[in-house]
Amino acid sequence: AILRNAFAERWFSNAFRHHSKSVQTVAFGSNGRLASAGQDGTVRLWDAETGRALGQPLRGHSGQVRSVAFGPEGRLASAGSDGTVRLWDVEAGLALGQPLTGHSWEVLSVAFGPNGRLASAGRDGTVRLWDAKTGRALGQPLTGHSGPVLCVAFGPNGRLASAGEDGTVQLGDIRAHLLFLDRGKPTSLFLKFAEGARFFWQMERVGLSFERKIQPALFPQNGYYFDHEPRFRPLLDPPQSNHTKFDQILMWAQEQLDKEKAPPSRRF
Repeated sequence: AILRNAFAERWFSNAFRHHSKSVQTVAFGSNGRLASAGQDGTVRLWDAETGRALGQPLRGHSGQVRSVAFGPEGRLASAGSDGTVRLWDVEAGLALGQPLTGHSWEVLSVAFGPNGRLASAGRDGTVRLWDAKTGRALGQPLTGHSGPVLCVAFGPNGRLASAGEDGTVQLGDIRAHLLFLDRGKPTSLFLKFAEGARFFWQMERVGLSFERKIQPALFPQNGYYFDHEPRFRPLLDPPQSNHTKFDQILMWAQEQLDKEKAPPSRRF
């Protein structure tokens, strides 16, 4: 790996030459670190300022390492041709837990996203989501490409993009996908979200604007209370400029769950 100083528009004179075969991927991390990986099956850490190797090579993959990505809390993820994703503690130079398995072929790309999520993409044509702290798979594999998925990247507001050998870019909102966890079993968040979505749909069906708001009655068979009833809190607030309908309903669902979990208040 050769570092380029983008400001001075010149190449640094120091080349990092500790890999025994071709280097296929590099990534910058915090505190001036650089990670590189390649055909020799190792991940190496460097001081990006001095070019000094940091610690011993990280070994664990049984084949080539296709991609590396730095994450929060000093974590590093690597994707291997052995079909696994591995997590590493950068400071200690040690593997964290067991390899993440699920892809049926080479893993070609990894990327960290918000809220401790990790995405991986593979030659099997799928994108998989993981909890980067526990290593647990989140939901079902994301499909859509007709061939290998070469790269994944997280964007703002829960979006995930993937690039495929089929000549397409797939873009989706993973928040809806992650409402289903544990092999597709609906979570409490999903059920509450569905409740909110049903009420919102009912509001639109009768021709009410978003600003009118609607609140389910204490007794559903009595219909709905609208915002002229002061003793009921609106189901949905008027949308903010940066909030979609999905955002609004999801926030409401999370608020309702938080209230249900909160201990009852004491009266004196």
